This record gives sequence, C-alpha cells and structure tokens, in this order.
Amino acid sequence: KEFLAYSKSYFKAAIESGRITVNDKKVSCSYEIRNGDRIKHTTHRHEPPVTSDPVLVAHENDELVVVSKPSGIPMHPSGRYRHNTLLYILAKERSKGFFMVHRLDRLTSGLVILCKTSEAAGKYSKLIRDHHVTKVYPP
Repeated sequence: KEFLAYSKSYFKAAIESGRITVNDKKVSCSYEIRNGDRIKHTTHRHEPPVTSDPVLVAHENDELVVVSKPSGIPMHPSGRYRHNTLLYILAKERSKGFFMVHRLDRLTSGLVILCKTSEAAGKYSKLIRDHHVTKVYPP
C-alpha cells in the first residue's frame, strides 16, 4: 500500500526492462531487498509547457532585478516543474542564478523581486516580512 503512484504491472515491467535497478544492476521480480540496497527508478518525464513570452525586466541594480512574471510559470522547481520555472529560465537566459525574495503563485502574474546574492535576498525578505514593503494585488 506504500507505492500507489504506479500499478503492480507497471513495477513488474519496469523491473524486467531495467528501469528499476538495485545497486545499479538489473534484478528479477523475485529479488528480495536487503538492508543497504540502493534502488534506482529511471523515468522519462515531460514537463507541462509554459508561455514562451519573454520575462520582462522592470528594474535592475547591483543588488536585485525586478521582473514581470507571466501567469502560468511557477517561480521555482516543484511538483511537475523542474526546468519550466522563472528561476531556471532566468538563470539560463542570464547565465547566473538568482535568489527569491518573495513568490507569486504559478497562475498569478506580477512583479517579482529577485536578488543577485543571498545576503541581498535576506535584506529584502526582511523588509517585506517587517512590512516596510507591501505587495499590492490590483482588482
């Protein structure tokens, strides 16, 4: 009852085809798992597509960049999204990573503050947390 994401027949086929291995070796379905065994399950996933609209920069200085996040793009890797995220797209476009100060839900569009260093992200996060900066959601 622990592995309900896939059916028993899926696991059987995955073991027989070598998509599930134990200690990097193909095993039979009758193999009994032992303490210390390392189980590896190789899958191929397709991420849901996101908009191809460019991420527009509204402001940039030495510490931060403010971008207009389009609706439909998650901020960071989670769930079904690994590469189709705002942070990944910007890192690829600009050849550098950013640190989140706050987030918007995947379906929400709006301005997002991203920092160039973890120290700057901490500073701006504190400003938001201490209510020196407020978020505004237009009707």
